[in-house]
Amino acid sequence: MSRVEIGVWDWGRPEWVASYYPSDLPVDWRPAYYANDYACVGLPSSAWMPADVSGWAEETGAHLCFWLGCGVRQLAVPELVEHLYTLGSRLAGLVFEQVDATTARGLMEALKRAGVAPAQAAEPPLPGIGAPWRAEHPDRPGGVGLYRPRAEDDARKRRSLLEAFAAAPGPVDRCLLVDGPPAVVDECRQLTQLLGL
Repeated sequence: MSRVEIGVWDWGRPEWVASYYPSDLPVDWRPAYYANDYACVGLPSSAWMPADVSGWAEETGAHLCFWLGCGVRQLAVPELVEHLYTLGSRLAGLVFEQVDATTARGLMEALKRAGVAPAQAAEPPLPGIGAPWRAEHPDRPGGVGLYRPRAEDDARKRRSLLEAFAAAPGPVDRCLLVDGPPAVVDECRQLTQLLGL
């Protein structure tokens, strides 16, 4: 049976800053605050730079795993592998965003040589690198999933989505990243607990 962790896709999104974090919490304390409640986070390439990573490794403790969007901004940093290495096994995976297959494979090989072996996904899919699982593509492997809630989604719809994600082919441990407000993320977490995922 699959074990599903629920996290947010972009911990710095405006509705999270407005309603999740205490208003007096310094910005640089947000990763540690988030890590107290969640076991995984996904960050699009627009939300991070390689120099941020070493601080997260120190601030978030040993249990928070990261799925990082990787695009041209990150790939332009010569020390990218060294920065990602600081996360060690907490670097659960990379989601390549608008990156060609040769570049993506080159980074994955460099990480492997450095002793880090994260999973990978690509948006759009690349030859040999599949896209993240999505409700509209339930046949994709379920190591990482992205869920963008729609206005008409209710608890029944989210339950079906979670069951489909858990049943998709892929590893036992999975991370579903919710691209939505804290209330939707909390509902997904509660449903995961109720379903025994």
